[in-house]
Amino acid sequence: MTAAAPDLTLLVPCFNEAGYVERFAAAASAWAARHPQVALEVLFVDDGSTDDTAPRLEQAARRLPGGRVLRLATNVGKGGALKAGVAEARGATVLFLDADLAVDLSHVERALALRADGADVVVGCRNVPGAEVQRRQGWPRRWLGRGYRRMARLWLGLRVADVTCGFKAFEREVARDLFARSHAPRWGFDAEILFLAQRAGCAIREMPVRWYDGEVSAVRLRRDVWGALRELAVVRWRHRAGRAAAPAAATPQPSRVPAGTLRE
Repeated sequence: MTAAAPDLTLLVPCFNEAGYVERFAAAASAWAARHPQVALEVLFVDDGSTDDTAPRLEQAARRLPGGRVLRLATNVGKGGALKAGVAEARGATVLFLDADLAVDLSHVERALALRADGADVVVGCRNVPGAEVQRRQGWPRRWLGRGYRRMARLWLGLRVADVTCGFKAFEREVARDLFARSHAPRWGFDAEILFLAQRAGCAIREMPVRWYDGEVSAVRLRRDVWGALRELAVVRWRHRAGRAAAPAAATPQPSRVPAGTLRE
């Protein structure tokens, strides 16, 4: 007999984040204990980590409800990692968030409530009424992030206040459709997914979040800011009005390693 699908998949992309795994696992375990009515799946995607993230994820997954680890052979970028994870997620709601808990699990209930109220896509926002930034990024990152969000809204006509916050929830089939049609593998994926959702007429709801800047970031300003802008320009070109849709990029496949790669 096939097991019933979980209510919620927490989808967590990880690249060299060994230092955050235990804290995230403890938080997820505590959340599950407080919400026994929610059938939970925790799906980690190891995006080709070169430290000991992978074995730590395997250990954590064994202790978590529905814990699984999807391991990618090489680093494909956050967008690519989420694309692979969404294709494997089983939950009726797929919610992705960062391993460093910049937006913590206390926000999950609100996201589920918005989903139950009819939202296809729930977008965490750091710059709407009710949001709180507990620890700010340094001014170069704030300035560049603000500029990127403005350009994303201008170039793509997005009506979302915070494009890049790493906390978003989707109805599962909506997520699968959007990510299957996405191309941006790295920092442009947020804008592309939101653009596709908006163009498809999805019900998009914003929710204020409490956000805390982590001590370590995978972002390297010189490389990744220009890369993100380049991806944004490509998104605009690819999806401009009247242009036939190009084939979506292939979903990154798990590496072929022994048992534990994708734990069922």
